[in-house]
Amino acid sequence: MNADRFAYNPALDGLRAVAILLVILSHAHAPMFDGAFFGVDLFFVLSGYLITSLLLREVAGTGRIDYWRFYQRRLYRLAPALLLFLGVYCLVAPRVWPELSDVYSDALVSALYLADYGIAFFDSPNTLLHMWSLAVEEHFYLLWPPLLMGIVRRTPRGQVWRAILLLFLMGWAWRVLCVSQGQQFYEVFFRFDTRTTGLLLGSMLAALTVERPDLFQRMRAQLPRWMWLVLALPLLMALEWDDMNAMLWGLTVVELATLAILIAVHRPRDWWPRCSAPRCSCGWASSPTASTSGTTPWCAICAPNSPGRSRCWAGLPSPRRWPPCLSTPWSAGPCSGATGAPCGARRAWGMPEHRPALSSRCCSRPRPWPGSRSASGSSGRRASPYPWGRYAACR
Repeated sequence: MNADRFAYNPALDGLRAVAILLVILSHAHAPMFDGAFFGVDLFFVLSGYLITSLLLREVAGTGRIDYWRFYQRRLYRLAPALLLFLGVYCLVAPRVWPELSDVYSDALVSALYLADYGIAFFDSPNTLLHMWSLAVEEHFYLLWPPLLMGIVRRTPRGQVWRAILLLFLMGWAWRVLCVSQGQQFYEVFFRFDTRTTGLLLGSMLAALTVERPDLFQRMRAQLPRWMWLVLALPLLMALEWDDMNAMLWGLTVVELATLAILIAVHRPRDWWPRCSAPRCSCGWASSPTASTSGTTPWCAICAPNSPGRSRCWAGLPSPRRWPPCLSTPWSAGPCSGATGAPCGARRAWGMPEHRPALSSRCCSRPRPWPGSRSASGSSGRRASPYPWGRYAACR
C-alpha cells in the first residue's frame, strides 16, 4: 500500500480553497474581512492532519519512519517552485522597484525558511512577508517526524493522541504566556513556536482516527454541537490586525472549527487502497472477538498490483471493515476451512505489504491473531493499535 497517497477527498480541496480565499481577502484588505488572516490556520490544521496520517501509516507498516525519504519528498515538493520564484524575484524586483534595498537579503532568508523568525525579530523579509507560513510548515516538517516517532515508542498503545493533545495544550499555554508578557502582535503571530497549535490539533485528530475509531465515532455523533464553532467563524472577521484577542482565543476557535469540519468530512475508507479483480482465499484464525470456539473465518484477498506482484489483505468478516473492492466479506464465494488456501503474504500485524505472486504456503490450520495468545498460551506479536492491523494475512 502506498503510504504517501490517500483516496481522493474533494472536501479537503474545498477546505484548502476556503483558506486560500481568506488569505487573498486579507492581503487585499477587503472590507468586512479584517480577520481573514485566520485563513492560514485552516491550512495549518489540515496540514497537520495529513502529514501525521501519512507518518502513522508508515509506522504501522514498517515500524519506523524513513526520515530521508520523508525529507526528500518534502524538498522536491516545495524547493523547486520556491527557488524558481525567488530567482525571478531577484531578477525582476531591482528593475521594477529600484527603491528596494533588501531584495537579496529577503530572498536569502526566504530560501532558508527563516522568514517566520526573521519577521518577528528582525523585520526581514519585508517585501516577501507572505513567506512566513511556508517557514512555519517547513519547521514542522523538520521537527515532527522524529518527535512523533519518539512519542509512538514511549507512549502506551492507543495513547499517542493523548500525548499530542498535551503538546497542543502546552503550545496554547505558551502563546497565552507570550501575550501576557506584552509581546507585540507580529512577534506572536508569525513565529513557529506560537503557531504550532493548529498543526498539533490536526495531528491529534489523525492519531485519534487511527488509534481510537470508537472515540472518533462518538465525537462525530456530537457533530451538531461542534458546528456552532463553524458558525462562529464569520463573527471573527470583525477582529482586526493587532487585536490581541485573536492570539488569546481567536486562533483557538478557528482551529477547533477546522477540526469539526475535518471530523465531518472524514472518510473511514480513506485508509484502504483501491484494488480490482480480488481473489479470495479462506481459512480460520483465532480472534479476540470470537464468541465460542476461539476461531473465526477470515478471507485473504490478493489483488493484482504490478507485474509479478500482488497485495494481500485478511480480516474478520465484518462488512464495515472490508476494503471497498468487496461488496460483502464472502463475495468471492463461500469460505471453507477444510482445505488450506495459498496466500502470498506473511502474517502482518501492521499494514498490508507487497509480496510476490501467490506462493505455495497455505493457511490450512488456525493461526493466532496478532497480539493474542494461542491455545498453548504463547504470545504473538503486539497487536497494532491501528484499524488496518486487524486484517492480518497468514504466515
